[in-house]
Amino acid sequence: MLIDQRKDTPLWGWSDPATVLTIPIIYPLLSDMLYVCLWRNRDANVDALIDKTGNTNYAKWYDLVNEYLDQRDEFLTKSNAQFYALSYEQVITDKEQVAGLAYTLGIRDRATVTKAQGVL
Repeated sequence: MLIDQRKDTPLWGWSDPATVLTIPIIYPLLSDMLYVCLWRNRDANVDALIDKTGNTNYAKWYDLVNEYLDQRDEFLTKSNAQFYALSYEQVITDKEQVAGLAYTLGIRDRATVTKAQGVL
């Protein structure tokens, strides 16, 4: 349903880390896709989950982060999908990373890029 709703939209997407668990099922339904992968320091990822949930079981979150990363890497390797990789830490400190992504997506309007950079 989501795919049908967006098929005539030039740029669309969603952000949910759990997508790595379902993307092998969804992938065959998508065409001409560029996957934007936001790499983040593993420990920072775990710390963010602890902060978000209040659950301080570091080993539990570390295992979950590793599972997600393994699933992501397996999908990218097996599918041969086209992807654009960004470092979370670099995006936060260097807003030109956003401009690079915008350029890759075909967004050339500087006002739109500046607005996207302002979100960070």
